[in-house]
Amino acid sequence: MQKRPLQDIVSKNARPQRRSSVRSEPAPQPTHSEHTDVEEEVMIPKRNRESTFSRRSKNIEESNIPSRRITSLSQPVRATKSSGNNAWIAVVGIIALVILGLAFLLSMLFSGATITVYPKQQNDVFIDGTFIAKKEPLTGELGYNLLTFERTESEVVEATRQEETEEYATGEIVVFNEFDDNPQRLIKNTRFESPDGKIYRIRESATVPGMTTDENGKEVPGTVELTVYADEPGEDYNVGITEFSIPGFEGTARFSKFKARSKTPIEGGFSGTRLALDAGVEDSTRELLHETLIADLKAEAFSEEKKPDGFHLYETAVFIEFDALPNAEAGESQVEIREKGTLYAVLFKEDEFARHLAANTIAGYDDSQIEIQNPAELTLNVERLANEDLPWDGDTYRVGITGTANFKWIFDEDQLKVDLSGREDEALPTILSGYPSIDRAEVVLRPFWRSTFPEDIEDITVVQVLD
Repeated sequence: MQKRPLQDIVSKNARPQRRSSVRSEPAPQPTHSEHTDVEEEVMIPKRNRESTFSRRSKNIEESNIPSRRITSLSQPVRATKSSGNNAWIAVVGIIALVILGLAFLLSMLFSGATITVYPKQQNDVFIDGTFIAKKEPLTGELGYNLLTFERTESEVVEATRQEETEEYATGEIVVFNEFDDNPQRLIKNTRFESPDGKIYRIRESATVPGMTTDENGKEVPGTVELTVYADEPGEDYNVGITEFSIPGFEGTARFSKFKARSKTPIEGGFSGTRLALDAGVEDSTRELLHETLIADLKAEAFSEEKKPDGFHLYETAVFIEFDALPNAEAGESQVEIREKGTLYAVLFKEDEFARHLAANTIAGYDDSQIEIQNPAELTLNVERLANEDLPWDGDTYRVGITGTANFKWIFDEDQLKVDLSGREDEALPTILSGYPSIDRAEVVLRPFWRSTFPEDIEDITVVQVLD
Protein backbone atom coordinates (compact mmCIF):
# COMPACT_ATOMS: atom_id res chain seq x y z
CA MET A 1 0.00 0.00 0.00
CA GLN A 2 1.24 3.41 -0.84
CA LYS A 3 1.85 5.60 2.19
CA ARG A 4 0.20 9.02 2.27
CA PRO A 5 2.16 12.07 3.27
CA LEU A 6 1.80 13.37 6.83
CA GLN A 7 0.00 16.48 5.75
CA ASP A 8 -2.77 14.42 4.27
CA ILE A 9 -3.34 12.76 7.60
CA VAL A 10 -3.36 16.04 9.42
CA SER A 11 -5.75 17.43 6.93
CA LYS A 12 -8.26 14.71 7.51
CA ASN A 13 -8.14 15.05 11.22
CA ALA A 14 -8.17 18.81 11.19
CA ARG A 15 -11.97 19.23 11.28
CA PRO A 16 -12.25 19.08 15.05
CA GLN A 17 -9.23 21.35 15.29
CA ARG A 18 -10.91 23.98 13.21
CA ARG A 19 -13.73 24.07 15.72
CA SER A 20 -11.15 24.44 18.49
CA SER A 21 -9.37 27.22 16.65
CA VAL A 22 -12.60 29.25 16.46
CA ARG A 23 -12.95 29.17 20.19
CA SER A 24 -9.27 29.69 20.82
CA GLU A 25 -8.87 33.38 20.14
CA PRO A 26 -6.17 35.11 22.21
CA ALA A 27 -7.54 34.77 25.73
CA PRO A 28 -7.93 37.80 27.98
CA GLN A 29 -6.47 37.95 31.48
CA PRO A 30 -8.21 35.66 33.97
CA THR A 31 -11.48 36.94 35.34
CA HIS A 32 -13.95 35.67 37.88
CA SER A 33 -16.09 34.09 35.14
CA GLU A 34 -13.09 32.27 33.64
CA HIS A 35 -12.13 31.04 37.04
CA THR A 36 -15.56 29.51 37.35
CA ASP A 37 -15.17 27.74 33.98
CA VAL A 38 -11.85 26.26 35.00
CA GLU A 39 -13.27 24.96 38.23
CA GLU A 40 -16.03 23.22 36.29
CA GLU A 41 -13.45 21.53 34.07
CA VAL A 42 -11.43 20.44 37.10
CA MET A 43 -14.48 18.53 38.30
CA ILE A 44 -14.33 16.10 35.30
CA PRO A 45 -14.14 12.48 36.46
CA LYS A 46 -10.65 11.22 37.07
CA ARG A 47 -10.67 8.72 34.22
CA ASN A 48 -11.35 11.44 31.68
CA ARG A 49 -9.01 14.12 33.03
CA GLU A 50 -5.84 12.94 31.43
CA SER A 51 -7.24 12.50 27.97
CA THR A 52 -9.14 15.74 28.15
CA PHE A 53 -6.10 17.76 29.14
CA SER A 54 -3.98 15.96 26.60
CA ARG A 55 -6.36 16.71 23.78
CA ARG A 56 -6.76 20.30 24.88
CA SER A 57 -3.01 20.77 25.20
CA LYS A 58 -2.43 19.28 21.82
CA ASN A 59 -5.04 21.44 20.22
CA ILE A 60 -3.63 24.53 21.91
CA GLU A 61 -0.11 23.82 20.74
CA GLU A 62 -1.21 23.12 17.18
CA SER A 63 -3.37 26.26 17.15
CA ASN A 64 -0.72 28.52 18.73
CA ILE A 65 -3.11 29.47 21.59
CA PRO A 66 -1.28 30.90 24.60
CA SER A 67 -1.28 28.46 27.49
CA ARG A 68 -2.76 29.25 30.94
CA ARG A 69 -1.95 27.90 34.37
CA ILE A 70 -5.15 26.81 36.06
CA THR A 71 -3.86 26.65 39.61
CA SER A 72 -2.89 30.35 39.70
CA LEU A 73 -6.44 31.69 39.28
CA SER A 74 -8.14 31.21 42.69
CA GLN A 75 -5.51 31.45 45.43
CA PRO A 76 -4.43 35.12 45.02
CA VAL A 77 -8.09 36.30 45.06
CA ARG A 78 -8.78 34.60 48.37
CA ALA A 79 -5.61 36.08 49.93
CA THR A 80 -6.55 39.67 48.89
CA LYS A 81 -10.09 39.33 50.22
CA SER A 82 -8.92 38.16 53.64
CA SER A 83 -6.46 41.06 53.97
CA GLY A 84 -9.21 43.62 53.15
CA ASN A 85 -11.57 42.19 55.78
CA ASN A 86 -8.92 42.35 58.46
CA ALA A 87 -8.19 46.00 57.62
CA TRP A 88 -11.84 47.00 57.86
CA ILE A 89 -12.21 45.24 61.20
CA ALA A 90 -9.26 47.20 62.55
CA VAL A 91 -10.66 50.53 61.29
CA VAL A 92 -14.09 49.84 62.78
CA GLY A 93 -12.50 48.91 66.09
CA ILE A 94 -10.49 52.13 66.25
CA ILE A 95 -13.58 54.23 65.42
CA ALA A 96 -15.58 52.46 68.12
CA LEU A 97 -12.86 53.11 70.69
CA VAL A 98 -12.72 56.80 69.73
CA ILE A 99 -16.50 57.13 70.01
CA LEU A 100 -16.54 55.42 73.39
CA GLY A 101 -13.72 57.65 74.59
CA LEU A 102 -15.48 60.80 73.46
CA ALA A 103 -18.73 59.64 75.02
CA PHE A 104 -16.97 59.05 78.30
CA LEU A 105 -15.28 62.45 78.25
CA LEU A 106 -18.52 64.22 77.37
CA SER A 107 -20.42 62.36 80.07
CA MET A 108 -17.84 63.42 82.64
CA LEU A 109 -17.82 66.98 81.32
CA PHE A 110 -21.62 67.29 81.52
CA SER A 111 -22.08 65.23 84.65
CA GLY A 112 -24.59 66.40 87.23
CA ALA A 113 -28.07 65.85 88.56
CA THR A 114 -31.49 67.33 87.79
CA ILE A 115 -34.28 66.95 90.32
CA THR A 116 -37.77 67.82 89.15
CA VAL A 117 -39.88 68.88 92.12
CA TYR A 118 -43.68 68.99 92.27
CA PRO A 119 -44.56 71.34 95.18
CA LYS A 120 -47.69 70.90 97.24
CA GLN A 121 -50.59 72.96 95.82
CA GLN A 122 -54.18 73.90 96.55
CA ASN A 123 -56.03 75.67 93.77
CA ASP A 124 -59.35 77.46 93.39
CA VAL A 125 -59.62 78.54 97.02
CA PHE A 126 -62.58 80.93 97.27
CA ILE A 127 -61.98 84.07 99.35
CA ASP A 128 -64.65 86.56 100.39
CA GLY A 129 -64.00 88.39 103.62
CA THR A 130 -62.99 91.55 105.42
CA PHE A 131 -59.70 91.75 107.29
CA ILE A 132 -58.12 94.37 109.56
CA ALA A 133 -54.63 95.47 108.50
CA LYS A 134 -52.36 97.11 111.07
CA LYS A 135 -49.10 98.96 110.74
CA GLU A 136 -47.70 97.02 113.69
CA PRO A 137 -49.64 93.72 113.69
CA LEU A 138 -49.67 91.17 116.46
CA THR A 139 -49.35 87.44 115.84
CA GLY A 140 -52.12 86.29 113.52
CA GLU A 141 -52.94 89.80 112.32
CA LEU A 142 -52.48 91.24 108.83
CA GLY A 143 -49.77 93.87 108.52
CA TYR A 144 -49.13 96.60 105.95
CA ASN A 145 -46.50 99.14 104.89
CA LEU A 146 -47.16 102.66 103.65
CA LEU A 147 -45.39 103.98 100.56
CA THR A 148 -45.50 107.69 99.65
CA PHE A 149 -44.57 109.69 96.55
CA GLU A 150 -44.78 113.43 95.90
CA ARG A 151 -44.88 115.40 92.68
CA THR A 152 -45.58 119.04 91.74
CA GLU A 153 -47.19 120.22 88.50
CA SER A 154 -47.81 123.75 87.25
CA GLU A 155 -49.51 125.60 84.43
CA VAL A 156 -49.03 129.20 83.24
CA VAL A 157 -52.20 131.12 82.31
CA GLU A 158 -53.09 134.72 81.47
CA ALA A 159 -54.04 136.84 84.45
CA THR A 160 -57.50 138.40 84.42
CA ARG A 161 -57.06 141.14 87.05
CA GLN A 162 -55.07 142.46 89.99
CA GLU A 163 -56.15 142.12 93.61
CA GLU A 164 -55.02 142.37 97.17
CA THR A 165 -53.66 138.97 98.11
CA GLU A 166 -52.44 137.25 101.24
CA GLU A 167 -50.51 133.99 100.86
CA TYR A 168 -49.08 131.75 103.57
CA ALA A 169 -45.57 130.42 103.12
CA THR A 170 -45.32 126.65 103.02
CA GLY A 171 -42.66 123.93 102.77
CA GLU A 172 -41.54 120.44 103.82
CA ILE A 173 -39.93 119.52 107.13
CA VAL A 174 -38.60 116.27 108.65
CA VAL A 175 -39.49 115.48 112.28
CA PHE A 176 -37.10 113.31 114.34
CA ASN A 177 -38.03 111.14 117.34
CA GLU A 178 -34.92 110.60 119.47
CA PHE A 179 -36.91 110.00 122.65
CA ASP A 180 -37.82 106.28 122.66
CA ASP A 181 -39.00 103.41 120.45
CA ASN A 182 -42.69 104.32 120.79
CA PRO A 183 -44.48 106.22 117.99
CA GLN A 184 -45.51 109.78 118.86
CA ARG A 185 -48.77 111.22 117.55
CA LEU A 186 -48.85 114.90 116.56
CA ILE A 187 -52.29 116.46 116.55
CA LYS A 188 -53.72 118.72 113.86
CA ASN A 189 -52.21 122.29 113.99
CA THR A 190 -49.16 121.16 115.99
CA ARG A 191 -46.73 124.13 116.10
CA PHE A 192 -43.11 124.23 114.93
CA GLU A 193 -40.99 127.23 115.90
CA SER A 194 -38.03 128.58 113.92
CA PRO A 195 -34.93 130.05 115.65
CA ASP A 196 -36.23 133.60 115.03
CA GLY A 197 -39.55 132.79 116.75
CA LYS A 198 -41.79 132.36 113.70
CA ILE A 199 -44.51 129.70 114.03
CA TYR A 200 -45.47 127.13 111.38
CA ARG A 201 -48.18 124.50 111.71
CA ILE A 202 -49.25 121.17 110.21
CA ARG A 203 -52.85 121.12 108.99
CA GLU A 204 -53.44 117.39 109.53
CA SER A 205 -52.47 115.06 112.37
CA ALA A 206 -49.46 112.79 111.92
CA THR A 207 -47.42 110.08 113.69
CA VAL A 208 -43.67 110.08 114.22
CA PRO A 209 -42.29 106.50 114.32
CA GLY A 210 -40.29 105.35 117.33
CA MET A 211 -36.54 104.78 117.42
CA THR A 212 -35.01 101.61 115.99
CA THR A 213 -31.67 99.81 116.27
CA ASP A 214 -29.58 99.03 113.19
CA GLU A 215 -27.51 95.90 112.53
CA ASN A 216 -24.52 97.45 114.32
CA GLY A 217 -26.51 98.11 117.47
CA LYS A 218 -26.74 101.86 116.85
CA GLU A 219 -29.99 103.65 117.71
CA VAL A 220 -31.70 105.28 114.73
CA PRO A 221 -34.27 108.07 115.24
CA GLY A 222 -37.77 107.62 113.89
CA THR A 223 -38.62 110.18 111.18
CA VAL A 224 -41.59 111.49 109.25
CA GLU A 225 -41.91 114.14 106.53
CA LEU A 226 -44.63 116.77 106.95
CA THR A 227 -45.94 119.89 105.21
CA VAL A 228 -46.04 123.02 107.34
CA TYR A 229 -47.71 126.39 106.76
CA ALA A 230 -46.78 129.77 108.13
CA ASP A 231 -48.91 130.98 111.01
CA GLU A 232 -49.36 134.34 109.28
CA PRO A 233 -49.33 135.49 105.63
CA GLY A 234 -46.52 137.54 104.19
CA GLU A 235 -43.02 137.34 102.80
CA ASP A 236 -41.47 137.53 106.28
CA TYR A 237 -42.22 133.80 106.72
CA ASN A 238 -40.26 132.80 103.64
CA VAL A 239 -37.14 131.07 105.01
CA GLY A 240 -34.47 128.72 103.74
CA ILE A 241 -33.22 125.49 105.32
CA THR A 242 -33.45 125.77 109.10
CA GLU A 243 -34.32 123.86 112.27
CA PHE A 244 -37.44 123.89 114.40
CA SER A 245 -38.49 123.03 117.93
CA ILE A 246 -41.91 121.83 119.09
CA PRO A 247 -43.31 124.26 121.66
CA GLY A 248 -45.98 121.78 122.74
CA PHE A 249 -43.30 119.61 124.35
CA GLU A 250 -41.69 122.47 126.26
CA GLY A 251 -41.24 121.62 129.94
CA THR A 252 -41.09 117.86 129.28
CA ALA A 253 -38.29 115.39 128.52
CA ARG A 254 -39.57 115.16 124.92
CA PHE A 255 -38.75 118.80 124.17
CA SER A 256 -35.04 118.16 123.62
CA LYS A 257 -35.58 114.76 121.97
CA PHE A 258 -38.07 115.80 119.27
CA LYS A 259 -36.62 118.07 116.60
CA ALA A 260 -37.48 119.14 113.07
CA ARG A 261 -35.46 120.34 110.10
CA SER A 262 -36.72 121.83 106.86
CA LYS A 263 -36.36 119.59 103.83
CA THR A 264 -37.21 122.34 101.33
CA PRO A 265 -37.23 126.12 101.61
CA ILE A 266 -40.42 127.52 103.09
CA GLU A 267 -41.71 129.98 100.53
CA GLY A 268 -44.74 131.47 98.83
CA GLY A 269 -45.64 133.94 101.55
CA PHE A 270 -47.07 137.19 100.17
CA SER A 271 -49.16 140.13 101.25
CA GLY A 272 -50.09 142.91 98.80
CA THR A 273 -51.38 143.55 95.30
CA ARG A 274 -50.64 140.94 92.64
CA LEU A 275 -51.99 139.43 89.46
CA ALA A 276 -55.03 137.24 89.97
CA LEU A 277 -57.34 134.88 88.09
CA ASP A 278 -61.05 134.38 87.90
CA ALA A 279 -62.11 131.56 90.19
CA GLY A 280 -63.44 129.46 87.30
CA VAL A 281 -60.15 129.65 85.37
CA GLU A 282 -58.09 128.67 88.39
CA ASP A 283 -60.41 125.82 89.40
CA SER A 284 -60.48 124.26 85.92
CA THR A 285 -56.69 124.56 85.62
CA ARG A 286 -56.18 122.85 88.97
CA GLU A 287 -58.49 120.02 87.95
CA LEU A 288 -56.33 119.39 84.89
CA LEU A 289 -53.25 119.45 87.10
CA HIS A 290 -54.92 116.86 89.37
CA GLU A 291 -55.46 114.51 86.43
CA THR A 292 -51.83 114.85 85.41
CA LEU A 293 -50.64 114.26 88.96
CA ILE A 294 -52.80 111.12 89.36
CA ALA A 295 -51.42 109.57 86.17
CA ASP A 296 -47.80 110.47 86.96
CA LEU A 297 -47.90 109.38 90.59
CA LYS A 298 -49.52 106.01 89.82
CA ALA A 299 -47.05 105.36 87.02
CA GLU A 300 -44.22 106.04 89.43
CA ALA A 301 -45.68 103.90 92.23
CA PHE A 302 -46.25 100.87 89.98
CA SER A 303 -42.94 101.14 88.12
CA GLU A 304 -40.39 98.37 88.58
CA GLU A 305 -37.84 100.88 89.85
CA LYS A 306 -40.01 102.30 92.65
CA LYS A 307 -42.26 99.41 93.69
CA PRO A 308 -40.49 97.47 96.48
CA ASP A 309 -39.70 93.81 95.77
CA GLY A 310 -41.68 91.26 97.74
CA PHE A 311 -44.81 93.41 98.19
CA HIS A 312 -48.30 93.39 96.68
CA LEU A 313 -49.57 96.77 95.48
CA TYR A 314 -53.20 97.11 94.36
CA GLU A 315 -54.60 100.17 92.63
CA THR A 316 -57.58 100.16 94.99
CA ALA A 317 -55.11 100.56 97.89
CA VAL A 318 -53.75 103.86 96.54
CA PHE A 319 -54.84 107.30 97.81
CA ILE A 320 -53.78 110.74 96.53
CA GLU A 321 -53.86 114.04 98.43
CA PHE A 322 -53.62 117.43 96.69
CA ASP A 323 -52.20 120.65 98.08
CA ALA A 324 -52.84 123.94 96.27
CA LEU A 325 -49.54 125.81 96.30
CA PRO A 326 -49.54 129.62 96.13
CA ASN A 327 -49.72 131.12 92.66
CA ALA A 328 -46.64 132.91 91.36
CA GLU A 329 -46.30 135.69 88.82
CA ALA A 330 -44.77 134.38 85.59
CA GLY A 331 -44.47 137.69 83.71
CA GLU A 332 -46.15 141.03 83.34
CA SER A 333 -49.57 139.47 82.74
CA GLN A 334 -49.22 135.75 83.46
CA VAL A 335 -49.73 133.62 86.55
CA GLU A 336 -48.24 130.19 87.30
CA ILE A 337 -50.74 127.88 89.01
CA ARG A 338 -48.99 125.19 91.09
CA GLU A 339 -50.38 122.00 92.59
CA LYS A 340 -48.69 119.33 94.70
CA GLY A 341 -49.87 115.75 94.82
CA THR A 342 -48.92 113.12 97.41
CA LEU A 343 -49.63 109.43 96.80
CA TYR A 344 -50.13 107.05 99.72
CA ALA A 345 -49.97 103.35 98.80
CA VAL A 346 -50.89 100.55 101.21
CA LEU A 347 -48.52 97.63 100.57
CA PHE A 348 -48.83 94.03 101.76
CA LYS A 349 -45.79 91.80 102.19
CA GLU A 350 -46.27 88.85 99.84
CA ASP A 351 -45.46 85.97 102.22
CA GLU A 352 -47.37 87.43 105.19
CA PHE A 353 -50.36 88.23 102.97
CA ALA A 354 -50.48 84.66 101.60
CA ARG A 355 -50.09 83.03 105.02
CA HIS A 356 -52.83 85.21 106.52
CA LEU A 357 -55.29 84.33 103.75
CA ALA A 358 -54.35 80.63 103.89
CA ALA A 359 -54.88 80.55 107.66
CA ASN A 360 -58.39 81.93 107.16
CA THR A 361 -59.42 79.82 104.16
CA ILE A 362 -57.52 76.46 104.08
CA ALA A 363 -58.56 73.83 106.60
CA GLY A 364 -55.62 72.29 108.44
CA TYR A 365 -53.10 74.88 107.29
CA ASP A 366 -50.06 74.67 109.59
CA ASP A 367 -48.49 78.12 108.98
CA SER A 368 -46.00 76.70 106.45
CA GLN A 369 -44.36 79.01 103.93
CA ILE A 370 -46.81 79.53 101.10
CA GLU A 371 -47.44 81.90 98.20
CA ILE A 372 -50.35 82.96 95.99
CA GLN A 373 -49.79 82.16 92.32
CA ASN A 374 -52.44 84.56 90.98
CA PRO A 375 -52.50 87.65 93.24
CA ALA A 376 -53.61 89.91 90.38
CA GLU A 377 -56.91 87.99 90.17
CA LEU A 378 -57.91 89.03 93.69
CA THR A 379 -59.96 92.19 94.25
CA LEU A 380 -59.10 94.44 97.21
CA ASN A 381 -61.06 97.28 98.73
CA VAL A 382 -59.01 99.25 101.28
CA GLU A 383 -60.89 101.67 103.53
CA ARG A 384 -59.99 103.76 106.55
CA LEU A 385 -61.68 103.03 109.84
CA ALA A 386 -64.47 105.34 110.93
CA ASN A 387 -62.38 107.11 113.56
CA GLU A 388 -59.70 108.24 111.09
CA ASP A 389 -59.90 111.57 109.29
CA LEU A 390 -58.04 110.51 106.14
CA PRO A 391 -57.28 107.12 104.53
CA TRP A 392 -53.54 107.60 105.07
CA ASP A 393 -53.91 109.05 108.55
CA GLY A 394 -53.75 106.36 111.23
CA ASP A 395 -52.43 102.88 111.84
CA THR A 396 -55.36 100.65 110.83
CA TYR A 397 -57.20 99.82 107.60
CA ARG A 398 -60.22 97.70 106.79
CA VAL A 399 -59.40 95.45 103.78
CA GLY A 400 -62.09 93.61 101.83
CA ILE A 401 -60.73 90.72 99.69
CA THR A 402 -62.66 88.65 97.13
CA GLY A 403 -61.64 86.19 94.45
CA THR A 404 -60.27 82.69 93.86
CA ALA A 405 -56.66 82.04 94.89
CA ASN A 406 -54.20 79.34 93.85
CA PHE A 407 -51.76 78.50 96.66
CA LYS A 408 -48.32 76.88 96.31
CA TRP A 409 -46.20 75.72 99.21
CA ILE A 410 -42.59 76.98 99.28
CA PHE A 411 -39.39 75.06 100.07
CA ASP A 412 -35.74 76.09 100.33
CA GLU A 413 -34.08 75.09 97.05
CA ASP A 414 -30.55 75.84 98.28
CA GLN A 415 -31.00 73.74 101.41
CA LEU A 416 -32.39 70.87 99.33
CA LYS A 417 -29.23 70.91 97.19
CA VAL A 418 -27.08 70.81 100.31
CA ASP A 419 -29.06 67.87 101.69
CA LEU A 420 -28.71 65.95 98.38
CA SER A 421 -25.00 66.59 97.70
CA GLY A 422 -22.90 63.43 97.86
CA ARG A 423 -25.85 61.22 98.86
CA GLU A 424 -26.94 57.99 97.17
CA ASP A 425 -30.00 58.32 94.97
CA GLU A 426 -31.71 55.71 97.18
CA ALA A 427 -31.67 58.29 100.01
CA LEU A 428 -34.04 60.63 98.12
CA PRO A 429 -37.27 59.45 99.85
CA THR A 430 -35.68 59.93 103.26
CA ILE A 431 -34.46 63.42 102.37
CA LEU A 432 -37.83 64.46 100.94
CA SER A 433 -39.56 63.37 104.14
CA GLY A 434 -38.03 66.49 105.69
CA TYR A 435 -39.75 68.69 103.10
CA PRO A 436 -43.53 68.55 103.66
CA SER A 437 -43.95 71.31 101.08
CA ILE A 438 -42.86 68.88 98.32
CA ASP A 439 -45.50 66.53 96.98
CA ARG A 440 -43.13 64.37 94.89
CA ALA A 441 -39.87 64.55 92.94
CA GLU A 442 -38.04 62.85 90.04
CA VAL A 443 -34.26 62.61 89.60
CA VAL A 444 -31.99 62.26 86.55
CA LEU A 445 -28.28 61.58 87.21
CA ARG A 446 -25.57 62.11 84.58
CA PRO A 447 -23.75 60.04 83.39
CA PHE A 448 -26.39 57.33 83.42
CA TRP A 449 -24.30 54.85 85.41
CA ARG A 450 -23.93 57.28 88.30
CA SER A 451 -25.80 56.43 91.53
CA THR A 452 -24.82 59.37 93.77
CA PHE A 453 -25.57 63.09 93.69
CA PRO A 454 -22.62 65.42 92.91
CA GLU A 455 -20.65 66.80 95.83
CA ASP A 456 -20.74 70.31 94.34
CA ILE A 457 -24.23 71.80 94.74
CA GLU A 458 -23.60 73.89 91.61
CA ASP A 459 -23.92 70.63 89.63
CA ILE A 460 -27.41 69.99 91.06
CA THR A 461 -30.32 71.64 89.22
CA VAL A 462 -33.75 71.99 90.83
CA VAL A 463 -36.73 72.41 88.49
CA GLN A 464 -40.17 73.21 89.90
CA VAL A 465 -43.21 71.95 87.99
CA LEU A 466 -46.80 72.84 88.82
CA ASP A 467 -49.58 70.34 88.11
